Amino acid sequence: MVFLPLQFFDGTWFTVARLRGSGRWNSGQFRVSKAGPVYSVEFNGARKGHCLPTGRSSTRSLGGADFEMILADHKGFGRVIATNYNYAIVYECHRPNEDGSCPDTEVNIFALSRTRELPDNVVEKMLPYIEGGCVTKEDFERIPQEGRKMFSFKFLWVVIC
Repeated sequence: MVFLPLQFFDGTWFTVARLRGSGRWNSGQFRVSKAGPVYSVEFNGARKGHCLPTGRSSTRSLGGADFEMILADHKGFGRVIATNYNYAIVYECHRPNEDGSCPDTEVNIFALSRTRELPDNVVEKMLPYIEGGCVTKEDFERIPQEGRKMFSFKFLWVVIC
């Protein structure tokens, strides 16, 4: 099992791609900060051009790349599939069944970025991790962002599968 140091996820992340047709928002921004033994996560998003209220959860590590989301009225779980701490591919199940399985309507796999950009060379580096699962590049859609900027990063991918 790979240890995933959550402190490297502190800060702001933008949702830059997702499974086609999944997710509840057209765009999104996460703010992650340490809050004692857990992490506080705030989410802002928009749907059909309208801003949604800020969502909040507490998130705690379950070991390795797995995490639990403690939401207002239920718990969900997730896993960081791959990251270099500038970009990440994340799997989430918002409302798991009692047996731990996840209904298709509650699954989301998305790409996060420290910037509002998802350069093509990053997509190419992500493909082996995405296609190693049960999805392909064609299953994803980019999420348009305002204020696009290009940044260059050295890539050190931590693979967590």
